[in-house]
Amino acid sequence: MILLIGGTPGPVQFVHSMLCAHGLPVETSASVREGLDAALHRLHELIIIERSLPDGDGVELCRTLSRKEILAPILMIASSPGIGHRSGPGGPDEVLVAPFTGDELMDRVRRLLAMTGDTAASTPLKCDDLEVDPQRGWARRGERRIRLSQIEVALLTYFITHANRPISREEISGGALHPGDQATPDAIDVLISNVRAKVDSTGEPPLLRVRPDACYEFGGCPEQPAGQPRVLR
Repeated sequence: MILLIGGTPGPVQFVHSMLCAHGLPVETSASVREGLDAALHRLHELIIIERSLPDGDGVELCRTLSRKEILAPILMIASSPGIGHRSGPGGPDEVLVAPFTGDELMDRVRRLLAMTGDTAASTPLKCDDLEVDPQRGWARRGERRIRLSQIEVALLTYFITHANRPISREEISGGALHPGDQATPDAIDVLISNVRAKVDSTGEPPLLRVRPDACYEFGGCPEQPAGQPRVLR
């Protein structure tokens, strides 16, 4: 999904038409406020921002997205040159100055999508209502987006591929973590606690649980026979 943020009908309509003509799904926002809300609550492979927006400045929006740790590359549409790229603090990755052709636009779009891989090329891991994309370092549970560190991605990948069975700390140390990662029992418990806080938000059915035998288990809770106490927490 591409997020297109712009308030000028002509250029924004042209960009939207070109993206749709090439089969790329697009979400549109007309202002800084709407665009920021969309970027924070949904995942996008690319964000296209118009330089001048009705309620603010596109460059400032880029910097806000950078501070919020939005990972999608950013293409800025500008009416004049001179805007720094993201090599400057929080700037866009690419700037396309109007007027431009459809071919010029799509060349930039393809190049930026290649930074993260397009949607069709990415196959997230799934468990219940959780999706994890190991290549991009994100997870999503329903509409809630979760940003993950590299070690958290490795741990969740291991849990998903070994779902619904006991997993000991020794297994995690030997199979989920890289050789250079800190793998003491206390460090593993802290790491799992951090992942659990991210994955299991308030009101959601828990996916990561501690068993009575001190092992961990990941996945939807199995059905319990009537009258039997639930043994996982």
